[in-house]
Amino acid sequence: MRNGDKLIGLVEQAACSINMLSPTELSDVESLQTILDQINHTIADISDGPTQLLEQAQSTTSDAVEVLQKMLQQEAEDTAQSIEAVSQAVCALQGLIDEITQANTVLEPGLAAQDSVADAETTPQQATLIPEEDVPYNTPQKLGA
Repeated sequence: MRNGDKLIGLVEQAACSINMLSPTELSDVESLQTILDQINHTIADISDGPTQLLEQAQSTTSDAVEVLQKMLQQEAEDTAQSIEAVSQAVCALQGLIDEITQANTVLEPGLAAQDSVADAETTPQQATLIPEEDVPYNTPQKLGA
């Protein structure tokens, strides 16, 4: 999953933005909405993930965007409850993205094996050689000598 790292980063950004979200500061709400829109587009671009999880993540993101849109248009009945709903959506997204990433790891074991082979090829491994003069020489000793 090529967009996996990007998606993880965006979800982390959204989680950080939730902590700074204030019902009175609309620029923070707009910023979070932009991040969630990017998440939605990134999910839409993923073609090699588990379809059900991707759809669930996209639905969760869309619902959160709708709540933020209501806040921006000052149509939210209870802004504190709206912020809580968005916070829960972002937490759910974190779990879904983790599941998607794990599912892709299981679905693509050949890639993981190729990566480890590539890592082994690019990482020089040196054999540890001990010079002969540094090898401890054990001679049997007589007891009581």
